[in-house]
Amino acid sequence: MKRLLLGLLGVFCSGAVIANGGVDAVRKQVQASMLVTGSIVVAQDGSVNSYTLDQQDKLPPLVLEVINKTVPHWRFGIDVSDFQEYMRASQARLLKAKMNLRVVAVPVDNQNYSVSISEASFGEDASARKSSSDTLSEKDIVQPRYPSRSSQDGVGGTVYVYVRIGRDGKVEDQVARQVNLHVVAPETEMAVFRKDLAKAAVDAVRRWTFNPPTSGKEASWQHWYAMVPVEFCQSARCDEEAYGKWAGYIPGPNVPIPWHDDPEVTPQDSDAMPSGVAFQPDQRLKLLTSLGKS
Repeated sequence: MKRLLLGLLGVFCSGAVIANGGVDAVRKQVQASMLVTGSIVVAQDGSVNSYTLDQQDKLPPLVLEVINKTVPHWRFGIDVSDFQEYMRASQARLLKAKMNLRVVAVPVDNQNYSVSISEASFGEDASARKSSSDTLSEKDIVQPRYPSRSSQDGVGGTVYVYVRIGRDGKVEDQVARQVNLHVVAPETEMAVFRKDLAKAAVDAVRRWTFNPPTSGKEASWQHWYAMVPVEFCQSARCDEEAYGKWAGYIPGPNVPIPWHDDPEVTPQDSDAMPSGVAFQPDQRLKLLTSLGKS
């Protein structure tokens, strides 16, 4: 448990409130969080060889402390055959992947907060993804329309849309897996706003098209899976989301994926992914270390 500066208290208290009744229980769900991005290098035995963080100078010292004390001790489950295939193709002896970390601060009492890495996701190395023919990449991106009801009420949030992509690069199936809101309201109101934002996000993402892999192990797959985080935010909130700054939100429930027919492909944690691009989890890496206890 870490004690933070009193300034962080404002993050928990400053969330927009659109109704006065029935919000006390909802307020207790508010988390202050930030998304930290970088890359990680993993050895064949599943140990962490090294890692780097993007824009490290913008991250609060406490966040750096938690990450530096946690990440080096992680252990991964490695598919040996996939690892050997990667080494032959890349002539590398270590596996490098894009890393996204969701760092959260949860109030314990009026003065103390528990700070930890709550979720982590790993994907293709961003530096090689766009130029590689053996990874999935976006072709045509359709921007969502901000729903008028949510926009007028000042409601923002992030919708995590999980998609299944066919061999023609078109989205075959999609589901809004999680919706995190930027407002505090009664549960019934929040359910309506989650549905409103989810529909707008899904309507846009279902019209995306992708460039399927044309070489490598994935080229023969019948389907590909990706997570697409879609952000809806008012101008003031967008400013709050600057890298390295705490932002408050109400995490939504994870929705099951009824059409997921591949038991070997399991979706990563939703809210540890940056918005604006499709995120394809790296199936070679499975984090074995439990999170949330930093």
